[in-house]
Amino acid sequence: MRIAIIGAGFSGLAAAWNLLNLKNQVTVFDLFSEGASAIAAGLLHPYVGEEGRRSLFATEAMQKTAELLHIATRSLREDVCREGIIRIAQNEKQRKAYKNHCVIFKDVIDLGKDRFLVKSGKTVFCKRYLQGMRLAIAEKGGQCIAEKILDLEQLKNFDQIVVAAGASIRDFPEFEQLKLKFIKGQVLTCEIPSDLQIERSLVGKGYIATSHKPEICHVGATYECHDLTGTVDLLHTQNLLFTKASSFYPAIWKLKPIDCSSAIRVMRQGHYLPIVTKISSRVWVITAMGSRGLLYHAYFGEKLAQVIEGTITPPFQELMH
Repeated sequence: MRIAIIGAGFSGLAAAWNLLNLKNQVTVFDLFSEGASAIAAGLLHPYVGEEGRRSLFATEAMQKTAELLHIATRSLREDVCREGIIRIAQNEKQRKAYKNHCVIFKDVIDLGKDRFLVKSGKTVFCKRYLQGMRLAIAEKGGQCIAEKILDLEQLKNFDQIVVAAGASIRDFPEFEQLKLKFIKGQVLTCEIPSDLQIERSLVGKGYIATSHKPEICHVGATYECHDLTGTVDLLHTQNLLFTKASSFYPAIWKLKPIDCSSAIRVMRQGHYLPIVTKISSRVWVITAMGSRGLLYHAYFGEKLAQVIEGTITPPFQELMH
């Protein structure tokens, strides 16, 4: 089949890779600007939320994302992630949850003082990862075309269309019935002074994420801004995010902000699982990854490819809607 994919973020590239593996002809359309995937902090781990619970499909999803990280690393010939994330328990419920994870899943180590090393966690260098996946897709015969699709009729010559357009899904009236919400995330890029070392990403009330450059880190928080415009205010964002992160890393005020980026994140109303479903006879959508894009994109991208090929089996199909 000839398949068009709108969107070259995490979900679009994961779907493209898996559809290519099933011997389809795949073309990805995107302007390759910095959307939510490109500016994401890159925190990949299975434990989320205020309760520190383990996400649904976490084991399978972590494995599938690890496979794509390996593929991107091989194509790019550069590391696209760093192993290990430190979670800081913010309350007794989280503390108890992570202590249980140490025993049950054995991928968490109690470091003391409410700090837990998530060994399975990774900090993904998102721009590198996306670049590596685009290279891998090209090597496998897929195409990535820098073009903005404004109307699905532009793709009438394709057998199937997958829309993985992130916040741009708002531009398509075909998806108005989906129960989505949109939230703006802002991320500070900061210089780390020579007297500080941040060897692993820290996640508490907010996060401090390492980068592939030892002197640079990223600071952010989930749901920190509900303004859906493209504006950024570095000083306001610094005060907001540094105040949050200072609860678990008081030295954060020594960091020097050098840039502020923003993007719109898409979430599903009423549930944290994404939406992966069929809209019409030849149009599919994968969206609403929210803050779990890195965790879920590879797993659900593979499932979507299997659905399109007709090889999917229950009970997954019941979770698609």
